[in-house]
Amino acid sequence: MFKPLNTSVLFILILLSACNGADKNKPKALVYEGMPKSELLNVLGQPNRIDTTGKIYQTRTNEMHTLERWFYEKRVVVLINDSVKNPNVKAH
Repeated sequence: MFKPLNTSVLFILILLSACNGADKNKPKALVYEGMPKSELLNVLGQPNRIDTTGKIYQTRTNEMHTLERWFYEKRVVVLINDSVKNPNVKAH
């Protein structure tokens, strides 16, 4: 009498546990060197503060490049010309 009910309950529990496990196995987006600024905003969101006072002179091309430091709660990301150069400088 209770066997069909127990089987359906077991099936529902297995289905729910499989759905919950899918989120745990989903790969998280990483910040990597060369990542464009727009993608960085999608992955980490808006930084707490941005320092845009840095400049770098590239001797090979005789060009001045903009250096930005994006400050997040637990890391600082360095960008040169709108792409990530160093994805994980430790915040002081």
